[in-house]
Amino acid sequence: MSTAHRLALESPHVRADMVDTGTFPQLAVKYDVSSVPKIVINEKHELLGAQPIEEFLKVIEKL
Repeated sequence: MSTAHRLALESPHVRADMVDTGTFPQLAVKYDVSSVPKIVINEKHELLGAQPIEEFLKVIEKL
């Protein structure tokens, strides 16, 4: 289970979706996905690659 999904299970304020860019190439273009995983938070913040929960929390705390 991904860190984003674990956070979503813990908080009603977090939603996590996983998208297959092969099935939804328009989303890959919209979010400029060139490697996976790519995490987009509130359409503004991005994390690339597998990240520890601390990195998610750093971004979330700034929101």
